[in-house]
Amino acid sequence: MASRLAWVAAAAVMVLAGQAWAEAAPNVTIGREPDGVKMVQARAGADGTIHLLFQKGEMPFYAASTDGGKTVGPAIPVIKAKPAAGLEFLGWDMAVTEKGRVIVVMGNNAWKLKLPQDQWGMYMAALEPGAKGFGPVAPVNGVPSEGYSITAGKGGDVTAAFLSKKLYWKHSTDGGKTFGPNQEVDSDYLPCNCCTTSLAVGKDGTLALLYREASGNRRDIYAVLSKDGEKKRVRVSQTLWEIDKCPMTYYMIQPAGDGFVAAWPTRGQAYFARLTKEGKLWAPGEIKVGGKTGMRSSLFALAGANETTLVGWKSDDVLHWRIFDAAGKAIGEGEKAGAGPGAGGVVGKDGGFVLFP
Repeated sequence: MASRLAWVAAAAVMVLAGQAWAEAAPNVTIGREPDGVKMVQARAGADGTIHLLFQKGEMPFYAASTDGGKTVGPAIPVIKAKPAAGLEFLGWDMAVTEKGRVIVVMGNNAWKLKLPQDQWGMYMAALEPGAKGFGPVAPVNGVPSEGYSITAGKGGDVTAAFLSKKLYWKHSTDGGKTFGPNQEVDSDYLPCNCCTTSLAVGKDGTLALLYREASGNRRDIYAVLSKDGEKKRVRVSQTLWEIDKCPMTYYMIQPAGDGFVAAWPTRGQAYFARLTKEGKLWAPGEIKVGGKTGMRSSLFALAGANETTLVGWKSDDVLHWRIFDAAGKAIGEGEKAGAGPGAGGVVGKDGGFVLFP
């Protein structure tokens, strides 16, 4: 009898703890998305509009939500003109400028069709504010490449990054309408060429570029921070990973308060860390999320209200998420099935999270 009473008391404590956990965690909403699509990216505009990039068959599409993800507008093809026979385009990333210009970066299978190598690179298309469709698709870098990312800063600043044996970026000062030349970030950097890049702009205008290094087969995650012509590189991942081949992983960096938050996989395990604009990691440093993710599957972090962080990762077409407080303690979690390895999320105006599996 005494043992049964002890068990009941323990169960009651667990229930109360679970309630407190749920109450402490910010609200999580599963946003509406078009049927039959595979999510690629979600971005929030300055006016609160949620912009969605997704893949439908062999082409990327776009849609928007103006009510926090409850409903979504019609799917708009990113590519209007029908591509050449057999040519497929894959959406990689999307940026939204301060003026609401939506820019999508894409890759294609031109290499597979044995087309000229200057067609094996990054492509871009833009949706102007108020327009009903995207403008023409244009090549951006003209070299065999992958790992595309893009971000928009203040004014007309837009930066795109890519991998082509080395780590490159290109800059625009007119909202992404034109770009300067391909620029190698640093000749001493050796990126993991089948992974990706991720870009973000902080509150003070600091540009952050996240990538995986491959020197000496040590596959660690680094952030390159750039502002006012000054550049520095910091190692973000603390758990080392030495492997003699590219693990083909995805990861992401996002603005968080006055700095950034990054999420990445090491040895199949998901990690995240918050860092200042100078690149110093918040205590306790990197945090093991407790989830596993595979090759080229979505893994992202979002900075919510009260210095909370949501980390989402895709595994076997299921989006899992866990929420952490400012001290790195888990305070909430959940999961939702979705199609394909992609997923996305944004922070709503109320500080809650809107996820798209």
